[in-house]
Amino acid sequence: MGMDVYGKGNPDAYFRANCWSWRPIHALCETVIYKDNLNLNTECWGSNDGRGLETQKDCNKLADALETHLKNTELAEENDRIFLCLSCLFNSFHIIKSY
Repeated sequence: MGMDVYGKGNPDAYFRANCWSWRPIHALCETVIYKDNLNLNTECWGSNDGRGLETQKDCNKLADALETHLKNTELAEENDRIFLCLSCLFNSFHIIKSY
């Protein structure tokens, strides 16, 4: 199963991720939404039922927060990776840098 994201104002804007690649993206979104107190509804983002952000303003807020968060995550080298620990037991997200 995949998660399909379509642009509302631009039907040609399309992004698809399988369920395994969508989980870290979703977790990163949840992290910055919580950290920056963005008050965005991510209910049902774990399913492919068509729910998502409703306005361009909300999309821009999330995109800006993600960009800022990733820029502020200090990595030693350009090819360093960020790993997410998706804890099922505690339902929490932790961002871990690898060197």
